[in-house]
Amino acid sequence: MTKPVLWIAAAFCLALSVGPLALLASTASKADPADLYLVIDVGPALPARQVAALGGRDVGPTRGALARMVHAPPAVRQQLLDAGHFLLPAGALAAICGVGADRFTASLGKT
Repeated sequence: MTKPVLWIAAAFCLALSVGPLALLASTASKADPADLYLVIDVGPALPARQVAALGGRDVGPTRGALARMVHAPPAVRQQLLDAGHFLLPAGALAAICGVGADRFTASLGKT
């Protein structure tokens, strides 16, 4: 009796996660209007000095265990992509939470 229930629960969880994961995967290397990206550490770690040497900077008081939030202008973004880092635009993460455009980019006219 418990095995069918576990299979149904697993299928339900998978079905709920497919949409957000597909959205994130489809926007993985697109530019973000605010130049904010979540850099996922899937390969070699990305030290803060390397981000600063490229012209970007860390955002926030702490670094996550598997990722970091960085401000990366277009040239820095391209260098990070060329180095093989996986970048998720912060706008894609905000869209999952229902935020259409943030006030900062709206004030710049970059909606």
